[in-house]
Amino acid sequence: MLATSVGFARGRRTPLSGQREIFRWPVFSSQEDIPVLRAIAIAETEDTSILVNQDQLLTIAEEYANAGIEDIRQQVAETPGILLESLVHFLLAGR
Repeated sequence: MLATSVGFARGRRTPLSGQREIFRWPVFSSQEDIPVLRAIAIAETEDTSILVNQDQLLTIAEEYANAGIEDIRQQVAETPGILLESLVHFLLAGR
């Protein structure tokens, strides 16, 4: 969810290479995660009919997460210092 949120906040989606899935619907909390994923999908498509297409919801989330993971890796894992401090700085700075 963090990587998906980062990708969405930065407006970056990166398609997955190959046909593999990184998310499975049952891992998401119906009270916390799914409403966020639905809101992101509506914002992305500007169409509420996306809510009935679970596969498309997951694709949007996966592509935002794929881009978000890359941003987190570049800004946190590749920054010298303590990883936790780098992550906190990254999240607070909203880069």
